[in-house]
Amino acid sequence: APPRRVTYPDVPTPASPALAKCFYPNASDLVREMILSLGNKGKNINQFVEKKSLPTDIPDPTFQGPF
Repeated sequence: APPRRVTYPDVPTPASPALAKCFYPNASDLVREMILSLGNKGKNINQFVEKKSLPTDIPDPTFQGPF
């Protein structure tokens, strides 16, 4: 199968944690692309992909940034 890219969308990176949840690729995205590259045409992919909410975009507690 041809290679498949799992990467950031071609848009500016969001600074909001709520927007970042949908922006960054996660394990579910990787599993989905691996299943598709093995020949599955999208049928029953959700049974292999976990729906976990992982923390994203958490700043370092020592960060004293401008915002």
